[in-house]
Amino acid sequence: DDYRKVIRKDSNGLIAKWKYFWQTVAGLATAIFLYQISHPDQTFLLIPFIKDVMPQLGIFYIVLTYFVIVGTSNAVNLTDGLGHSANDHGCRCICVICLCYW
Repeated sequence: DDYRKVIRKDSNGLIAKWKYFWQTVAGLATAIFLYQISHPDQTFLLIPFIKDVMPQLGIFYIVLTYFVIVGTSNAVNLTDGLGHSANDHGCRCICVICLCYW
């Protein structure tokens, strides 16, 4: 999308259907790859504040990973479109995470 706007000087960018198609391709490919290289002990869902409940996701791991990747991509794209502030918010989030882990 940004490639078309910057390099080709096309202000329309990429149409929504194609953008979602390529996000789906990349999201599913990444999710399947991560599922294949993961150990079965790594595909469980850890629910915060509930230590005893950790359901094994199995093949649902691919679906959940896909939604996380595509949802995050669209959320960042929406934030960037509202005043080009994705970098600013991203830097703030990284700083807060670093402070929490320190």
